[in-house]
Amino acid sequence: MQPIDEQGLVIRNDTDTFYEWMYDTIRPYVRGKILEIGSGAGYLTELLLQRGHQLKISDPDKEYWKQLVEKYEHHAQIMGITNITPSNKRFEENYARYLGKCYTVILLNNIQPGAEESDVLANLKKLVAINGNLILRLPVRISLFGHADGEELDFWRHRNRQAIRKLFGTEFELKETWFFNLSNSGSAVNHPLLTSFTSNSENDRNRHGLFAIAVGRKNQ
Repeated sequence: MQPIDEQGLVIRNDTDTFYEWMYDTIRPYVRGKILEIGSGAGYLTELLLQRGHQLKISDPDKEYWKQLVEKYEHHAQIMGITNITPSNKRFEENYARYLGKCYTVILLNNIQPGAEESDVLANLKKLVAINGNLILRLPVRISLFGHADGEELDFWRHRNRQAIRKLFGTEFELKETWFFNLSNSGSAVNHPLLTSFTSNSENDRNRHGLFAIAVGRKNQ
């Protein structure tokens, strides 16, 4: 049950706000047979269910997988619960029933190794049906923190989009990218020059401080 304040209103935390922002961002690309990888504690899963989606959920971590089974095993909108491991060396053999069958594959939680690593990304691509969407959260390698002006931000944003486009490869068309970072509390906030951009401190120069959400559509 969600906590209630003195006025009888649901108390919302930064995690809820962040995942709602992520869902609202990707919503136009979520359709058909949905597979969420790295479902974790189920924050995004809950939003997908509340919005009426049916989906399969998955997490490679045994403890998270157990929690997902306990929470969603009998949920009418959950079409399956599995433990897909994107880095699995026998991925095609072990997950053959999922290959090319999913019209939306979502990986927005952090799982290791990272989604941008070549073997992991290659395996994720195999899950997506033709004309389906792969939606990923990826690290951005160049820090945009500090007092950069609009021209500099546009330059690095362009460079990062080029890098993300290369990651998706020729079989995917990069449809959208959104750049953001998390504050210490885990919330995403707006920056006038960059969608959902913030810094933990004005002088933060953490090389891995930013992330991007990227959507690629499989065209072959």
